[in-house]
Amino acid sequence: MLMKLKTHQKIFVFSILVVTAIAILDILAMNSTLFATAEDYITGNFSILWWPLFFKINLVMITLVSLAYYWFARKDKSESISLFICSLSFWILWGLADLLFFWIRLKPVPDTLTWLAGSYVGRLVGYLGFQQVTSTALYLSVGIGLVFNYFLTKFLVEKL
Repeated sequence: MLMKLKTHQKIFVFSILVVTAIAILDILAMNSTLFATAEDYITGNFSILWWPLFFKINLVMITLVSLAYYWFARKDKSESISLFICSLSFWILWGLADLLFFWIRLKPVPDTLTWLAGSYVGRLVGYLGFQQVTSTALYLSVGIGLVFNYFLTKFLVEKL
């Protein structure tokens, strides 16, 4: 089935897999209890040093995956750039990693996600009329992100 997908669709799916790896890393960090208890970690109450490190680790991972795609898979700049942008935006802008964090653990998304208030997701759902990031707002943000990134990937692969 994967072989029947067009190139932009494969990159779209691959970017979701990259963000899934980020969610798994987040779960491993929570379970390690190095940065906070699991209960505190889930509510975003962890060591102040963790987020900058987590951000850099994931940025390096997304960059390396995109470069590896270029060097080893296709030698196509537009596809590699698309993979980078789509993965980064799913993670930072749309909140896909936050949703996957709960789904992978088979836990419901909390009613409110206060730690996302100052994030891009928080700003986006504020523009949509939400006072705070709720589970509904997160689902809506991820849904918008899926549609946006699909067409962005299609555009970048075909036109860049």
